Formats: sequence, structure tokens, C-alpha cells
Amino acid sequence: MFRAMILLLMFFSFVPGQISLDTILDISPLPIWWISHIPVGNKLYIFAYYSGYNAFFIFDCTSRRVLRQIDDIPLGEVPVWCPRYNKVYVIRAPDTLMVFNNANDSIIGVIPTPSVLSEERYTGVYNSLQNRIYTAYGGTYVSIDCSADTIFKLDSTVYDFFFSGFSVWDSAGDKIFFGSYGWGNRGQVAVVDCETESVIDVIYSRVANPVVAVYNPRWRKLYVGSYDANRISVIDCVHHSVIKLLDYVMSQEPERHPAVYCEREDKIYWLIYGEEREELAVIDCATDSIIRKLPLDYAGNLCYSPFTNRLYISRQRFGSSTPELLVYDCHNDSLIDRLILHQVGLTGSMVYNPIDNKIYAGAGGKLVIFQEETHSIAENDGWKGVEKNNKQQTFIRNHLYIEAATQLPLLDITGRAVLTLKPGLNDVRGLSPGVYFISGNGSLRKVLLIR
Repeated sequence: MFRAMILLLMFFSFVPGQISLDTILDISPLPIWWISHIPVGNKLYIFAYYSGYNAFFIFDCTSRRVLRQIDDIPLGEVPVWCPRYNKVYVIRAPDTLMVFNNANDSIIGVIPTPSVLSEERYTGVYNSLQNRIYTAYGGTYVSIDCSADTIFKLDSTVYDFFFSGFSVWDSAGDKIFFGSYGWGNRGQVAVVDCETESVIDVIYSRVANPVVAVYNPRWRKLYVGSYDANRISVIDCVHHSVIKLLDYVMSQEPERHPAVYCEREDKIYWLIYGEEREELAVIDCATDSIIRKLPLDYAGNLCYSPFTNRLYISRQRFGSSTPELLVYDCHNDSLIDRLILHQVGLTGSMVYNPIDNKIYAGAGGKLVIFQEETHSIAENDGWKGVEKNNKQQTFIRNHLYIEAATQLPLLDITGRAVLTLKPGLNDVRGLSPGVYFISGNGSLRKVLLIR
């Protein structure tokens, strides 16, 4: 195991403002490919890869040390967390799902799944209503029963195309939407009814190789793009129909996490290839229109913080060897800070950690940690009477008591409204453990639901 080592902070210079450097840690001799945050235990699952060699790490954000390292495991996409049993499912190419006990980081199961070609994409999503993991590769979709860690349903009989480019759960309709890709692809998006475990529709999105998707829970719409097509398709998840096409927008590769949804503003931010340089397209979800395009030169990854309502973008300008981290205010899409990076480029994915209000980013084999500055978020009368143990965080178990004068939405870490809180006592036993935000008076109050 490679010992984490703090590097010299002289590599960075910045203008004090909305983001600051915390620490740089050496994690891997291989470049970090993706990072995923698991709220319970406050851990990162990190995958590093280069030229056929790979390594997998479990990182403790509290102690800042690697808890476990596994070498030479060919993995698929980001892991899927089951909050009910606190287990993490990692797709291991080409034919297994590894099951980790997140409490002690041990491997507690290996689930055989259909074999596929090693170059195909793997995606997965957790359905909390059915307590199942849904994943797909090739022409087969699989649902996993998380209570027994066994295959609940395997269906490979109805498809004439490869999938999945993405896996998205429509919680209101209890449906899974799978993207597709491959030669001869006609832009198919498969719809699975999770109650009956059957494919109920195939939508022709009019986007070749739809591998990038963002779900809007407010309108129950799915925004689908591709790096092979110069458009975004807007799909009505209720009627399974394409309701609008946004032309002249070619998505960046899905590995770069090119699109995020901002629930508070009801907007989507999408990295696209412009005519001369890369741009950030801002989509208004109420009208399904692109309201502005912001020039970025060469952009890397996106990361959204629902706590501060900010968007973070890694960038390197044309003709410059100096990478940057840009900070945007999502309320007015204005650039509010720019952190200049020297000698270290943010080449891997970025993730927001709601437990400690930090941004974690891959920079080659290093893990770069940034601290969000939250001084601009002030206490106000709207939060008087909200149950809290301190000014930063509320710890709750089964009930949440508030004395607000009106109802307030409770948001999950993606910004999706999961519950409407009424004045008085609110039962939250139906929610999974993790970090949530109470939204009110233009501010957010963070709460941590524990069991």
C-alpha cells in the first residue's frame, strides 16, 4: 500500500475567495480515473488506471488515509451504494459484481453476471423502493437483490443493441432508463418497469450513442447527450417521448462527468464542444432552452455543491500550461473565483463531500482537497427554531422537528427534493442514512441522518 504523503503547498497560488487549497496527498502511482463519495463512514472509493494497469482504493476522509488497496482489478463505472445495508457494489469486468461491507471495508460477496467484451461500458444505479441494484452491459440488463446479493432478474431476450451508456432511476415512476451505444446504434433508450421487472418501452432519442444523461426530478425529464451527436434530447419520463431537441451541442466524454443538475435554480450545466473551443451550456429546465453559453477553452470535469449553490470546473486555457479551478455562482452563472494551479493539473474526476464541505479531485496519482469557503451563507430568521446541535450540522435519527412558519423542502446530496417538512415533528424513518439539506429563505441547512 502506498503511504499517503502531503506535498508542498507552494505548487498552488490563488486569490482568496470562495475556494482554497486544503491538502495534496499521494495516493497512487497510476492516474486517478474516478472518485465516488460514500456518506456513511465518510469514505471515497477511488479507481486509478493507465494502459491496462489499475488499482482500487478506499480512502477515509476523516483520518485522510487509505483503508484498503486492491491492485489489478479491471473495474467498470463508479460504485453503487446500498444505504439500507451499507454495502457498496463495484462492477468488476468482465463478469462479476464485488460486494463490499462499507462498515469494515471487507469483500463479503462476488455475484456472477453475464460476460461481456472488456471495452464495453458498465453502469449501475440503486433503487431504494425495490432495494435492488440495476446494471446493464451488452444487450442484457440485470437486477440484483441487495438483501441476498443474488440476481433477481436477468433479461437478454429483447434487445438488438448494446447498452448501457447510462443508468438512471425515475423514482416517481419507479422506472430505470438505460442508454445505449455501439455500431449501428439508433439512439435507443430502454425503459424498465421495476415493479414488474420488464422492459416496457424503447425510446428513439434521436441522439446517436446516448451515453450522457441528467435526470430532472421536478419535471420528470431526462436530458440525453452524446459525444457522437451534435444535440441533446429531452425525454418526458412519464410518456416516454422526446419533447424537444437542442441542436449544436456536442457533449464531452462521459468519463469527464460533463453534465450536472442544479435543483435550486432548476438548471443543467453541460460541457460541450464549441465551434472553436469548449463551452459551458446552461439549460433552463422550465423552458428546455439554452439560456447562455460560457467559453471555457479546455475544460475537464464538473462538480456541483448544493450547500453553497456553486459549480466547480477544472480548466486549462489554450496556449497556457497553467491549469485552473473555476468557481461559478449558479444563481446568476457568474464567475466568482479562480484558483490558479501550478505544476499539478486536475486530470481526474471531482466530487463534493457534504460531510466536510470539501472538494476532492484527482491530479494524476494525487488526491487534491479543496475547502469550500462558506462565509457568505449567513444565519437568518428563517432558521430560528430548527433543531440543531451546532451551527454547522444537525444530527437526526428518526424524526426532525422544526418551528418554521411554512413548509420547507428536504433535499438529498444531488439537490433532489425527497420530503416536504411541515412545521413541527417530521418522520424521516423512510429515508436512507446520509446527508440532507433543508432549503429555506435562499439558504441551506445541512442535516446528517444516522441510524
